[in-house]
Amino acid sequence: MKGIILMMLMTLGGWVGWTVGSWASIWVALVLSCSGTALGLYAARRFNAEYMP
Repeated sequence: MKGIILMMLMTLGGWVGWTVGSWASIWVALVLSCSGTALGLYAARRFNAEYMP
């Protein structure tokens, strides 16, 4: 279950970053997508540590 949450939040973060950055250019979208993925990873690991046994 922890892996599923990890993958879902990383994918969601990358998608949000890409969507937000796509209005400017491909490079902005790429950087924001990577940042969103990293934030999703952080959020998922934090969620798993606090709420999963």
